[in-house]
Order: sequence, then C-alpha cells, then structure tokens
Amino acid sequence: MAMLAIFGMALSGCGNQTGTVVAEPIKIGTILPLTGNNSYLGQYIREGIDLAAAKINFGNGINGRKAEMVYEDSAGDTAKGVSAYQNLAQTQNVKLFFSSLSGVTLAVAPLSEADKNILFNIGSASPKISSAGDYVFRHSVNTDEEADFLAQSIYNLGYKKIAVIVENSEGTQGPIPEFIKKFNSLGGEIVLNETHNYGETDFRTILGKVKQKNPAAIVDSSFAVSEGNLLKQAREMKIFTQWFGFYYSGDPKVLDVAREAMDGIIFSQFFDPSSNSSTTKNYQQDFKRMYNKESEYNSALAYDGLMMLSKAIGKCTDLPNDCIKNELYKIKNYDGATGMISFDSNGDTSKEIFLMTERGNVFSKYNK
Repeated sequence: MAMLAIFGMALSGCGNQTGTVVAEPIKIGTILPLTGNNSYLGQYIREGIDLAAAKINFGNGINGRKAEMVYEDSAGDTAKGVSAYQNLAQTQNVKLFFSSLSGVTLAVAPLSEADKNILFNIGSASPKISSAGDYVFRHSVNTDEEADFLAQSIYNLGYKKIAVIVENSEGTQGPIPEFIKKFNSLGGEIVLNETHNYGETDFRTILGKVKQKNPAAIVDSSFAVSEGNLLKQAREMKIFTQWFGFYYSGDPKVLDVAREAMDGIIFSQFFDPSSNSSTTKNYQQDFKRMYNKESEYNSALAYDGLMMLSKAIGKCTDLPNDCIKNELYKIKNYDGATGMISFDSNGDTSKEIFLMTERGNVFSKYNK
C-alpha cells in the first residue's frame, strides 16, 4: 500500500513534510500474531504502527532517517516469538523491537534484556512485564489500577455476589488476583471462579455452573473470540445476568462474534474513540483516511508507541540503546491519541480509566 500517497498533504500535524528522507533507515523489529487465533490483534497493532511510520517518514523521518518496520509473525506462540526475535537480532542486526501478547513478550524479554535491546510491548496485561527488565517497556493500562477500579465500580453499582470466568493465558489471568483481592476487601463475594482453556469455544459446561450459582453479575477476562462465544452462548442458555469485562472487552472482534448478545456489557477502558481531545480527533481523522474505518484501542496504543519511540530515538546520536532507554523513561505527560502518557520506573504507562458499554453496535462511555 502506498501509504504516503494516501495522505499527501492532508496529514494532521506532520511537521516538516518534505518527503526527502535519504539516509540509512532505522530498522524496528515488530513481533506480532499475524496468523493464528489472535491474528486480528496483530492486524490492529500493525495498522497503528504503519500509520505512525507513514507520518514519521512523510516528514523528515527520525533525524533524517526513515523508520523501517520489519515484521515477524509470532502466531501467538512463545517459541515462534523467540525465533522471530533471534532472526531479527542476529541476522538483521535489529536493536529496537515491538511486541504484543504477554506470553510472547515474557519469553522474548530475557533475550532483549541480555542484548540490551529495547523491547516495547503494546497492550499486554500480565503484571510480570513490569519486572521483565530495564529495557522492557509497555504501553497499556496499569493492570492493578484497572483491577481495583473495576472491582470498586462493580461493588458500587450494587453487585455484591459475582462469578468470575478467566481464559488460561498470561494476559487474561494478569488482573485477576488483584481484582479478587480488591473485591473481597470491599465485602463482595466470588460465588464461582472458573478457568477455561485458551482458544476454547464451547462454554456450556461453565455457563451451566453459572446458572446454578445465580450470581448478580458475571466478570469475564477472556480474549475476544472466547468472550464473544461466552456472551452468545449465555444468551442462548437464557442467562441474562449483568456482564462485566476488562479493557479487552472493547475489542470490536467481541462484537463481531457476540452480536446482539453483547448489548449491555459494562467494561473498564482507557481509550475513548469519540474523545474531544484534538490529538485523538486528528488521529482518528488520519486513521480513517488510511483505513476507511475508526480506530479501536490497540491501533491507538501502537500508534502512540511508535511516536514515543521515535521521539526518544530522535534525542540520541548513533542510536545507543542506553540513551534511547533513558529518553523513554523521561517521557512525561506526552499528549497521545490515547490521552496523556508518562512512563514510570518500571517502564509502564498509567492511564485514566473509566467505564464503557455497548448498545446497538456502538461503544460509548457508561453512565448509570
């Protein structure tokens, strides 16, 4: 796709639009699930990264050098993720990386840390990433903050007895211990805590147990396809209990699978696609121009991620990774598509969290 031609002079806030980047490009390895169960997630992230790269390269690049994204497919598999990293680092001398999915990131992190290569994760939820290394960064919501917020919100809305359903993966399990701890401390009761296998699609046995327990609400932490099937099968089994989810419930793929069974879900979120922020509006305008659709949160996280990485790279001469690492830690109150962004001492970002809902195929902020 000739991305630069799509935008032309219409890009919002591009700065110096000379299109004259001629120096040797800066290679950035990007390890995503481009095939397999989570290929839709890889596509979201790639769209955000490609948009950011187009904006960067349409101007003066990064200090006159083009950002060249080199994609490798992890297929959501840790071994393939490690192999992708090794191929990029050893055969192509790549020193800057993006990744997604908690399991893949945690498998690659020891290698990038040993090599002192930047590993920038997009959107993963495992708390383990916070301590994965000094060269490991993550752009997402703070997992513990989100867990506490959702537990408090559910309790405040009057749901005191709940069932919890969790997919067996690093990311989806990530917020659950803190969520349960917080909900119990408020005086709430978990009447059922069920785990299902990654990629599972038949949930009638679990939902039968839910029906027997008759909780006031159901809290699910599953990837999009699983959650969509859970919602759909719950409706088929005439379970109309209030459904809650974490930020990944805002993935349009859940709606693709669940359709009308998703109506009324309430979930925590940090990205408002209809925000009045001029930065978010400009981002959505450019995203729609390139892809003819509105952005969801993964693309926005990825877009901000590459823009912030390029900002850090631009402050360093000859690209020593120690310098880039230090410049990333210095980023505070960056005005991004996903709001104001600052990195903490663990390389994590923290965001404003709020409740959203879905009605009639539209995601919007929740108001009681």
